[in-house]
Amino acid sequence: MFTRIHNRIIGSFIIIQMKFVLIRGANFHIRFSTPNAGYLDAKLTTRNILDYVVNLQNYGITYVDEMSSLKLEIKSCKDGVVFLSSSELMDSAEPFYEIVFGAYTNTRTYILKRNNDSLLPSSMNEVFPGGQPTHENNTLNCSEFRSFWVSWSGGHIKIGRGPTVGENMFVEWEDPSPTNVRSIGMCTWWGNTGQWKIYVEDLYSGYYNGCGENNTRADLNILQSLISRKSICSALCSFMDDCIGFNYQYVTKRCELLSLESAILPVDGVSLSTKSFWRFYTKCFRNKAMCVGCF
Repeated sequence: MFTRIHNRIIGSFIIIQMKFVLIRGANFHIRFSTPNAGYLDAKLTTRNILDYVVNLQNYGITYVDEMSSLKLEIKSCKDGVVFLSSSELMDSAEPFYEIVFGAYTNTRTYILKRNNDSLLPSSMNEVFPGGQPTHENNTLNCSEFRSFWVSWSGGHIKIGRGPTVGENMFVEWEDPSPTNVRSIGMCTWWGNTGQWKIYVEDLYSGYYNGCGENNTRADLNILQSLISRKSICSALCSFMDDCIGFNYQYVTKRCELLSLESAILPVDGVSLSTKSFWRFYTKCFRNKAMCVGCF
């Protein structure tokens, strides 16, 4: 980590001084909320269970087949559900793992492996019948975020608390017939809503994507607004780890540097409004595999 003071003259009169804290390989998070999806049950009644989840592809996380773990925070009274699906399209007829944090009135952690949507007992594996009893530290909380991680390499499912994968593990199960994970979704149900933070390693590629949309402006937190050329706008954002992208107005040359911090994103991704002569540009990560806001 190092700090740089960056001075730039825009035009003849405007001097901008910014302090950038550069942390290469750090993490940023995507924050969103999940509604109460109703009285669902992947084991007994709900064949199309994955139709009710918030898909991380909505936020540009499209490289799931390259992942083997996930760091997340959940704020909910109970029943925060993570689905690890073998289908890129979140097809409920394809195999998936269901992990419920705070199951059974926030006393247990529950894992279900379902192979298809027949709802036949032979088509699924309830890993810990009735759920795995869990310590109070590993449960959810209505008013504060709780930090967890999940890993699934080779079908070896591990669950732990805290921000570091591999530490404070409290659930472990090895699937004898492993399923490849190609998409990830979140859900809350049975009267509960939730807020989520999904942590993504900041492997910024140096590339921006305009998402193919002209006359659009992203409704995100504005770190700074200034008048500049687009090249300077993108360069400033590149230096700032908390800058996720920028809005640019081609007539006035207005540059808005944007952040995800404290932003709760809609379930269908970054909210874009129609604004003449504006365009939203998002940073791309992991060699262009993840462009937040493009999906």
